[in-house]
Amino acid sequence: MTKECEEFLEQLRAHFKYLFDEYGFKAVATDGDRVGEHCLVVLQSSHFRIRFILNQGRVEAALGTLAAPPTWEDRAAGEVAWFSMREVCEFLRGNHRPSPKDLRELGERLFRMSADEYLEWLSDSLRPVMDQANQLFGGDAGGRVKFLEYYGS
Repeated sequence: MTKECEEFLEQLRAHFKYLFDEYGFKAVATDGDRVGEHCLVVLQSSHFRIRFILNQGRVEAALGTLAAPPTWEDRAAGEVAWFSMREVCEFLRGNHRPSPKDLRELGERLFRMSADEYLEWLSDSLRPVMDQANQLFGGDAGGRVKFLEYYGS
C-alpha cells in the first residue's frame, strides 16, 4: 500500500470510526495505482461494501452489495454496481430528488470543502441511515427496486 493510501485509510478510520467499531467493516482492497495521486479503498461488512476514491485531493464515496467489484470500475457485467453515498443517504432519508438548481448549489458547496470536511459530511450523512443501508444492500430486494427507480430518475 502506498503512503498516500495508508494516510487515506487512516482518515477513513477517523471519520467513519463507527463503521469499524459498530458494524464490523474492514478494509478488503486498496490500490494506490495511478501515479500516487489516486487511492482506492474498499471497506466491507457482512452486509455491503463501501468504496472510497481519493482523486487528487477530492473524495468519492459509493455503496454496493457484496458482489460489487473492489475495483475502480463502477459497473460489473454491464450493470451499475456502485451507487453514490450521497444519493443513497438521500433515498434512505426519504428525500425527493434534488432539482438541478439544488444540485448545482450542493456541488458548489461540496467542492469548496477539504477532503477532511467532505469525509466528515459524508460520515454525518451515513450514520443515521446505517441500519437501512444494511437492509437495502444486504438483501432487501423490494427496497432495492425502489432505490433503483429513485437512482435512475
